[in-house]
Amino acid sequence: MAIKGFLWYQGEANTNWDIDKYSCVFTNFIKSYRLEFASNSETPLDAPFGFVQLAPNRYGELDLGTPKIRWHQTANHGIVPNEHQQNTFMAVAIDTYDCLLYTSPS
Repeated sequence: MAIKGFLWYQGEANTNWDIDKYSCVFTNFIKSYRLEFASNSETPLDAPFGFVQLAPNRYGELDLGTPKIRWHQTANHGIVPNEHQQNTFMAVAIDTYDCLLYTSPS
């Protein structure tokens, strides 16, 4: 059996966790998934890897790490694919926030 590709959604709870290491960690995470599946199946070593860019989830806070982690998700290039993340794509979810869902009734 072969995997045709991967899709990853990073939870917002990790927004401020070791954020400055995330570009290295995430790039190696992608490589490790590809290598593990390629070593144990017919999955190509360069199988497509997609990830969802973190959406805002706490408007009004001044110290959100979300913009930083978005940058690090692209290995500090701002775009994918790039020289460190080949055959990688990103889904942008920045416009998925609905303030009506997070507003308490008055």
